[in-house]
Amino acid sequence: MSAICGIINLDGTPIDKIVLADFNHCLKDYGGDGANLWLSTNIGFGQQMSHLTTESIYEILPYYDEPAQIAITADLCLFNRKELCAKLNLIDEIALSDSRIVVAAYIKYGKTFAKHLLGEYSIVIWDNKTRELICITDHFNCNSLYYYHDDKIFAFASSIEALNGLAQIKRSINFEKIAMLSYFTSQRVVGETFFTNIKYLPAANIMIIHPNGNCRLEHYWQPELPKIRHFKSEDEFSEEFQAIFSRVITDATRTHLPVCSLLSGGLDSSSIAAMTAHILSKQNRSLTSLSAVLPENYTGNVKDESYYINLLNASNLTKLSVIDNQRGPFDNLSSLTSNPQISSRHYLYSAFNDKARKIGAKVILDGCYGEMAGTSYWGDEYLGELFRKFQYGKLIHNIQEHKRLFKRSLKSILFHDVLQPNLPQNWQHKLQTRHDLNYLTRFSPIKSEFFQQYINQEQLKIEAEKLKNIGAKPSTDGRYNNFILLQWLINNKSPNNTINEPGKPQIRYRYPFLDKRIIEFCLSVPNEFRYKNGYRRYIIRRGMDNIMPSELCYRTTKEPFSPDYHNRYKAQIHIAKAVLESFKNNSLVKDVLDLKRLDTYLNLEMGSNRCNTKNDFIGMQIVPQAIYLASFLVNNN
Repeated sequence: MSAICGIINLDGTPIDKIVLADFNHCLKDYGGDGANLWLSTNIGFGQQMSHLTTESIYEILPYYDEPAQIAITADLCLFNRKELCAKLNLIDEIALSDSRIVVAAYIKYGKTFAKHLLGEYSIVIWDNKTRELICITDHFNCNSLYYYHDDKIFAFASSIEALNGLAQIKRSINFEKIAMLSYFTSQRVVGETFFTNIKYLPAANIMIIHPNGNCRLEHYWQPELPKIRHFKSEDEFSEEFQAIFSRVITDATRTHLPVCSLLSGGLDSSSIAAMTAHILSKQNRSLTSLSAVLPENYTGNVKDESYYINLLNASNLTKLSVIDNQRGPFDNLSSLTSNPQISSRHYLYSAFNDKARKIGAKVILDGCYGEMAGTSYWGDEYLGELFRKFQYGKLIHNIQEHKRLFKRSLKSILFHDVLQPNLPQNWQHKLQTRHDLNYLTRFSPIKSEFFQQYINQEQLKIEAEKLKNIGAKPSTDGRYNNFILLQWLINNKSPNNTINEPGKPQIRYRYPFLDKRIIEFCLSVPNEFRYKNGYRRYIIRRGMDNIMPSELCYRTTKEPFSPDYHNRYKAQIHIAKAVLESFKNNSLVKDVLDLKRLDTYLNLEMGSNRCNTKNDFIGMQIVPQAIYLASFLVNNN
């Protein structure tokens, strides 16, 4: 995937070309298809190009439009090229790059141009007439843009590592953010990173740097709760869903290279893989799916998702499995230089990336965010809504069907799905049985003295209140709750966190469920399509009718994403112990982490990959996060 960088010397000092070239070189793993610079007195842009589309082959960035006096650098893939070309009176042809379309949009619409774009992008424009720098990110921060700003320079880049490589920037670890790792979210301030002086541009934002160095930041888009759509039949709903979803997938697969999609066997990944295979078959193209499964000779008592993965078949679908049992949660610790907050299952993504590289792919479609964005929202508060509206016939029918399908007790359904959503949020919190939220703070490896040094009581109250509201429903209206969740996602989603793989071409993960077209459609759907005939997540189930096998659409179970995580953890626990031992004399690590408590945790044995017990939670969440944090501190010390 492409990467961008740039520097403005706010005091007017000319840009040092060597400094800019070195800055750009730090992003070389994101490129591979050419590197370029553009300089003009006190401003300079850099670009590492990775060709993802046919049009990008003809693209040269940074680009300067002489008549308009506009420079642009961008990590960019537009999803609405045809519509934009029609608006701008441009001919949609291969030689017309996405960046030229964006420049034309800026010339026509000025600083409101971002409202007309759809896709995945981080774009920076220099307007030489106004002497302003304009930076924008896409609707869900799929493409990262980090920046540093003081009274002398403004610098931006696609990665924190590149910014930290600039001599003008002194590394400054954000210890307040680290202290808050004891809580479910460490995102106290929108745009913060694990470095106090480096921020990221939030989703759907435009930032303007004025000639005097002042900065203005504002949303150019916020979701709205649309009017309810009414469908004549379920078939009509399914047809409209598939029409929109197919457009989303068509745009997400606009590439001349092989396409990969994750396939875990669950509803979200299977839906994307099924629709992608369906779309690509019409174009005489193929799809490669990537799945994490157990070895063929595995004899343990753990199950994987092979049965459901094998249900999905198409003539143009090739399935590749990730089995390599040498990988584990404590791989690549030396690469943790920008963010310690990564998934303990990151090793699977490294394996997926290697598979994609072998077939020449640069894009992997991922089913993440479906439940949050709305396409596969659970909608389990619908029973509470039926109870509140005295619709007892529908309520009894759904309870009976749900009990039969999901093998839940009547007591559990009545308590959690009927009663609880009708209670005030603070009461809901008191009745929550989620052990993971309790475990997170109870077993935190961060020293209480360190926490108290950086977090005052007022901040603690704010974060504790956030924690209480997780899982609580503000309403029995599923549409409204989904809308509130979506707002939270936009305001809090940081750029995608994956472990760095130095020396390897970077892979772009694309999230079709974070396309505003499918999101806006799902928000308009009545609640009865979120939960119907006892099925949660009914939108995606019914929406994929005739595209995905019925047995897969209406499955009611799900095995963990990494089926043998606990075995990999046990096999690598010696690495964690050795790493911790080597860090014990590091003063920074000793200040932050309770090493005695960690020693105790390292001797606990995981029993399964379900994360249902204290030991399993500590092995999947607490120990890996502590080791990642210690590695991050040492790597930046």
